[in-house]
Amino acid sequence: MRSETMRQRVILGTKLFETVARGVFVLSCTYRLPLVDAGQFGLGVTLIGLAAFLLGYERQIDVQRAVAGHEAAVIRQRLSDTLRFFAAHFTWLLPLLALTLWQGFGWNPIQVGLAVVIIVSEHVSNQSYQATLVSPRNYPLQAVAALRHGVLATGALLLTVIDPGNFTIDRILWWWASVSLLSLPLASWVWLVRLRLREGPGAPAGHGTPPRQGIGQQYRASRLHFMVGVVAVAALQADRVVVGAALEPGDIGIYFRNVMLAGLALQVFSIVSFGRVAPTVYAMARNQDMDGVRRRVLREYAGFALATLVLMSLALTANTLLGYPASQLGVSGVFLSVLMLGVLLRAAADYTGLLLLAGGADRAVFRNQLMAVLVGVALLMLLAYRFGLPGAIAGALPTSLAYLGLNSLALRKRAT
Repeated sequence: MRSETMRQRVILGTKLFETVARGVFVLSCTYRLPLVDAGQFGLGVTLIGLAAFLLGYERQIDVQRAVAGHEAAVIRQRLSDTLRFFAAHFTWLLPLLALTLWQGFGWNPIQVGLAVVIIVSEHVSNQSYQATLVSPRNYPLQAVAALRHGVLATGALLLTVIDPGNFTIDRILWWWASVSLLSLPLASWVWLVRLRLREGPGAPAGHGTPPRQGIGQQYRASRLHFMVGVVAVAALQADRVVVGAALEPGDIGIYFRNVMLAGLALQVFSIVSFGRVAPTVYAMARNQDMDGVRRRVLREYAGFALATLVLMSLALTANTLLGYPASQLGVSGVFLSVLMLGVLLRAAADYTGLLLLAGGADRAVFRNQLMAVLVGVALLMLLAYRFGLPGAIAGALPTSLAYLGLNSLALRKRAT
């Protein structure tokens, strides 16, 4: 038991290192680029993140439900099926994504090629963590992802010091793609050689062993989860699209310098709290322990909310005592406080959604997400066009608030 707890802490620490390293990379680029370029870089990061999400197709929910808690060979079998799905998924989606970046967003062919390499590597990093969540034996995959982001952040920081005059978006893309390209063979070797040698033969067929999945079956199994994910991503990313259309270039840069910090906090939530506990929640729900699931979720959210409030209070206090140095970087204490409230609301909404998913209410989650996004985006557009940058910041709240309210109502109905 002690060794298992230690292993979980190591996995969590590695993922936190990866997240912080990626945050350092994104923030260093955002704050060192000129204000207008910072806005363009923020939009580019958003597009790459969206593309990596589309490649993932939200397969992790079906995988976690089916094999969380099973032996390593069973998990590897399901992950192998998922890799075959991704191979087929890539063949038609990657060319479509490349065409969209080229024709839809005006990226030149070189930038598109670099972006494709980055997108694939981001997808591999995401899936490495999902594989580690369902089986800690897959930890070496997560270690490769952490190493990749550590090298990426270190190189970006060095470039800002050694050659700040040539710190441009194109230079950043070349560095990002180079590190990504080098990491892909290493991750492949870990999966194909190192982990297979450790785990031995595949899973035996028998009672309780999930059947193999074909590609078509996997599309159908994750179709609704993907639709839920699309709406969730729209809820989190729609503000960037609206801001890009509604605000002046300088205000876009200020917006991204604030929202990137809040986005980093949401990523930490996803890793430290939500992502870590989701497989356990699904396993407990499979054993019909819904009371235990609710207690676990409430305890996790309370810990995250308390830590967030304490850290935010300390940061605001330090900024005030030091004479508001954050304002020189375009970071506003008021704006950041509003955005962090949005993070807390979103975390609460995601956890109520997890309770619904654990109970099999997938369609309710999708419906609630969709309604919340429609209401939230409409209000965001109204506020951004009417009040400019302050309105765009305030517009970060309605979607999360609506999603939390709708999920809470759905949970109460299921309880009665």
